[in-house]
Amino acid sequence: MNQEQHDQYADSEDIDNNIQNSSKLSTKAVDSGDIDNNIYNSSKLSTEAVDSFCPFSDSDNISPTTEHHENSTASLSPTEEYDSGDDETTADIPENNQEVEALSHQVSRHFWNNNFSAPVGQTLAKGATVLDVGCGAGAWLFNMAETYSKSNFIGVDLLPEPGSQIPTNVSFVQGNILEGLPFPDNNFDFVTQRFLSIGFSDNEWRTRVIDELVRVTKPGGWIELMECDIELVNGGNETKRIIVALQHYLRSKEVNDKLAQELHEYLAANGNLQQIERETRDIESGGTTIIAQQARNDYGNFLMSVRDGLADSMKMSVNHYNALWEVIHNEMKRLNTRRPIHRVYAQKKEL
Repeated sequence: MNQEQHDQYADSEDIDNNIQNSSKLSTKAVDSGDIDNNIYNSSKLSTEAVDSFCPFSDSDNISPTTEHHENSTASLSPTEEYDSGDDETTADIPENNQEVEALSHQVSRHFWNNNFSAPVGQTLAKGATVLDVGCGAGAWLFNMAETYSKSNFIGVDLLPEPGSQIPTNVSFVQGNILEGLPFPDNNFDFVTQRFLSIGFSDNEWRTRVIDELVRVTKPGGWIELMECDIELVNGGNETKRIIVALQHYLRSKEVNDKLAQELHEYLAANGNLQQIERETRDIESGGTTIIAQQARNDYGNFLMSVRDGLADSMKMSVNHYNALWEVIHNEMKRLNTRRPIHRVYAQKKEL
């Protein structure tokens, strides 16, 4: 392993040590809306099917945020197994935004075994300026700031939610990329953005988001984006049905449901970037390890972020939608459903 790789790769023990840290997932839910009734007919889960998989009825409180104390991860390592006691009951999806983001960050680090893919390790070690767009509570920032103490990290979000203990080399700024990032041109050595694929329309990605990320990056600096596919691999019947409904719903909102797979093309279209690279991993969600459990909960958190709009478009009650998530959770666990995750990075051309 060369020095650059050594700088990037995280110690796997950190995931165990930090699995209880907190932060917020920065995925933005799209607005609610109707889709064609044909999608409802092809995606709807019947009440009988829900009842056959899930111990709850529509009249019960079946929110996946319900606590199951037997699934606590306080003293378990990522590869250690947990005992849920009931295969048909999901684990927690924490309501605390900081905890959600921290757990999501640990899952990502586990499958990538690092925090970034762009060749910026040596630059960060010497001291660099880094911008994280859509930073949430700053789980990625805090982890990076500890590793690269000579670099300065800035997080920007619509509503940043940092914890009370912020490293001295981390700061937060409120901002909206669609209205222009509050920074001058050519300002950062490394600019990152993650999990915002459905937060913008296809037109916004093409005409505003990428251009703004490039604008604030220094010539010779790097941009890195990370997004997950909407479509899962080896999903069960109900998983496939909700994906079909979700894809049509997103398209009705002019959101590109294939964006994660096409990000390299968006970067290439900018014209000011070079050395565009793409890497892909699969987030595995089968089995009973802590990481698999959190991967499933991560996907559940994503489904909850679009619940109001998607449930409405499927003409489904919130309780029925929650029950559907219970079914999907069990399918993912049983079938080891995988969620492809992509990193795309590129260097800004010198002036």
